[in-house]
Amino acid sequence: MVWGLISYHGRSNLLRIEGNLNSNGYVREMLQPEVVPFLQGIHGAIFQQDNARPHGAKTVRDICSFRLMQLLPWPANSPDMSHF
Repeated sequence: MVWGLISYHGRSNLLRIEGNLNSNGYVREMLQPEVVPFLQGIHGAIFQQDNARPHGAKTVRDICSFRLMQLLPWPANSPDMSHF
């Protein structure tokens, strides 16, 4: 599996995910090194993620809140590319 962040202002590195990803791995491998620095350079940025379990974990919500990241929740049962 691969992970990446895209926006009108650019894109992150494409990261390869080996095995299963939990919330701690998501924070350690994606949020802290990729998302936080990327969004800090964009005034008024809104971060949207799907309903994958690691994304909705308390650990992730706490990091996003601490970093004052504005989140746009993905609607429940919404189709996305990971379901095709």
